[in-house]
Amino acid sequence: MPLGSVPPLVIALAGIVPLLPGLTAYRGFYQLAVEGVADGLVTVTLALAIGLALAAGVALGQYLVSPNAIPLSSLPPPPPAKRG
Repeated sequence: MPLGSVPPLVIALAGIVPLLPGLTAYRGFYQLAVEGVADGLVTVTLALAIGLALAAGVALGQYLVSPNAIPLSSLPPPPPAKRG
């Protein structure tokens, strides 16, 4: 499969997965089970907010960049370099 035929969402998903708030979610569920409901809900809500912010950033980035994307094959060749 040529590189140009890969959907942009696949590349964005591969880049965003390491940023997901796994430790924050784990800590929140631990706090819900052991420490207390109030602290756990705050931490779980923080994990959800981080995930939503990452998803919004990916969606907004694709929305802003996609209309301006120009395939490299359609660009004119660069002018020859001047020697002198």
